[in-house]
Amino acid sequence: MLEHLHHHIVGELQQSSRTDTVFVVTAVLFNLLVLGINWGVASAEEQTAASNVILVVLIMVTLLINSFVVLALQSGRRTRLTLISGTLQMYKDNGVDKYYDPLLLSTYGS
Repeated sequence: MLEHLHHHIVGELQQSSRTDTVFVVTAVLFNLLVLGINWGVASAEEQTAASNVILVVLIMVTLLINSFVVLALQSGRRTRLTLISGTLQMYKDNGVDKYYDPLLLSTYGS
């Protein structure tokens, strides 16, 4: 049973890591896309009110998307720390905690 639980926790950690990777890659690609659009709008010969509205809307959407990504990454960090803490407790309960340094837990937070 413990082995099954350990594999489940490791699977959850891997899924959390993949999810964070998807969030980061998506945010970077979105930011590059918006940067290109903003550059194109800003470099137009005529600056109109519509151009300014487009720039403001894209900046607001970028801030919103990036805020969402940061919140999702923070949630993923909390999830990983909870899973690692549970694994560490399981190790302590079974007397094998000496093989896992609890200081490693702090590195997952950063």
